[in-house]
Amino acid sequence: MKTKQGKTKKKSARGLGYYLKQHKGGVTGYVVALTLSQALNVAAVFLAAFFLAELVEGSFDTAIVYLLAGAVCLVANKLVYFVYGAIYYKLFAQISFKIKTDLSSRAFEISSRAFSGTASGIFINRINYDPESALSAVDDVLEHVMAILSVVVTLGYIIFNNWVIGLIFVGALVFLFFFENIKNKVFARNEKIHKKAAERATSLTAEIVRSERDIKSLNLEGKLKVLASEKYGDQTRKARKTKMTNYTFWSARNVIVQTVLAAALLVGIFLVRDYRMTMAAFLFVYTNRASFEGFAWNYGRVREQITVVKVSSGRMFEIFDEEKFPIEKFGDADIELKGEVEFRNVDFCYIDDVIREDDGEVISSPAKNPRRPEEENKTYKKVFDKLSFKIPANKTVAFCGKSGSGKTTILSLINKLFDVDGGEVLLDGVDIKTLSKATLRDGISLVNQFPYIFNTTIKENLLMANKAATDAEIHEAAKQASLHDFILSLRKGYDTKVGEGGIKLSGGQKQRLAIARALLRKSKIILFDESTSSLDNTTQNEIKEAIGKLSGGHTVVIVAHRLSTIKNADIIFYLEDGKVVAQGPFKTLVKTSAGFKEFFEAELAE
Repeated sequence: MKTKQGKTKKKSARGLGYYLKQHKGGVTGYVVALTLSQALNVAAVFLAAFFLAELVEGSFDTAIVYLLAGAVCLVANKLVYFVYGAIYYKLFAQISFKIKTDLSSRAFEISSRAFSGTASGIFINRINYDPESALSAVDDVLEHVMAILSVVVTLGYIIFNNWVIGLIFVGALVFLFFFENIKNKVFARNEKIHKKAAERATSLTAEIVRSERDIKSLNLEGKLKVLASEKYGDQTRKARKTKMTNYTFWSARNVIVQTVLAAALLVGIFLVRDYRMTMAAFLFVYTNRASFEGFAWNYGRVREQITVVKVSSGRMFEIFDEEKFPIEKFGDADIELKGEVEFRNVDFCYIDDVIREDDGEVISSPAKNPRRPEEENKTYKKVFDKLSFKIPANKTVAFCGKSGSGKTTILSLINKLFDVDGGEVLLDGVDIKTLSKATLRDGISLVNQFPYIFNTTIKENLLMANKAATDAEIHEAAKQASLHDFILSLRKGYDTKVGEGGIKLSGGQKQRLAIARALLRKSKIILFDESTSSLDNTTQNEIKEAIGKLSGGHTVVIVAHRLSTIKNADIIFYLEDGKVVAQGPFKTLVKTSAGFKEFFEAELAE
């Protein structure tokens, strides 16, 4: 929800209830079917009790009636349980899909600072695995709760028939209640630790898959094996500890249960011998002795799965927590950009700010205001202090300087991937904070040094930039990016699939595809971040010509180390330590700026 000032109100944390309410019909049908199934099961238990009583009394005809009625209930139970299962799997798929969709959408709203400071395994696990884990646990909870209710009815019947046996069971259940509470606390702690270890292992897996070529080319297989051994070994140890702890508690509970059952049956024999309990009642206790064991097991399972629901839900819906994962904030002003960019007394710093879980593991690095003195244990790296400059509309400008001077950060601030800590970034004289997301994202295109290419065809990659683009426009953008001839040389041309991350393309081909994608968007402001770094000299000259053609119709901002890329820029801003120390055309800077001249001569020497 947005206010008139364009500020976004903090969204309340979501939970599973939010999604269950959206499927009231399915949830109702699911609960009704599960309840009816358990009710039929309870009816079968009581009919079995009546059957035993009549059989002991010698009323064979009546016993047969009860036997047949019980059989009907059991068959009906299986049929209804099938319906319940069909409803559950459909409902499970719908809710899981909705949660994953919302979580992935939310991930796109998270600020670039928070996103880049968070291990990929955190998002992968919480979006892909936790929803299914939580929903499966909810189903387990309901199933076992229903099972407990049916067992309670059975135990109630036992108590009604003989209070001595009933008292033994009730006393044991009270003890098991406290026993399961202790077990659940231990399980909750172990489950959280295990899931964090799983996140770290998933992050490593993602890195290994993405960097396969670099690992091989740098002969890092040995080091990666050691690292994998540490991460996967840690995950395995945490999983083993969780399972072994559960197994220990499970074994102890079984010993307790079997001891109580043996005691109850022994007491029952003496009661039958002394005519204080009927044989039919004893046989009911004997045939349903598993009910007591089932109660203890089901109660423990309920507590365990409730913990799973809490842990999984808490982890995945934590993505909606703006304190831990700050989101991008936009205004509501829609304007048609002309292309003028101005930095006015801009302050910005990177923050070494971490959120840690109980075991001290860093899980994210959200950005917070460095001017808040109450924030402790944080260090800040100042990048800009009162930085000011102006880029005229429809001009080609470039930023150059040594590594760490703030060149790429300027592009991130223009594109509002980062927010300033002080001062203003203005587009056409309007504070960027007041502009709508559509104005910014549609009006500005960014070509990264290492662009991501999607695992689809070349044409579909280009259409992502402009789904309404015609074939002629696609071809023209590819020509401008010096990519058209290469595409035509492929057997399937524009319908060629490029693989995950564009693995079938060279570094230069990826960059040219990204440039074509940006050109196809026809944004008023186009940002190039080292976007010709992987190109050979011939192709680089072609790209320079393509960028040159944009002058006059677009504001082009280039960040480059290779000064040959930016010699023809209308204005070059030379940065040192986050400050613009010189600006002007290339020829002017070479003559007037000693720092720029030294920088240029160093490149010539290389």
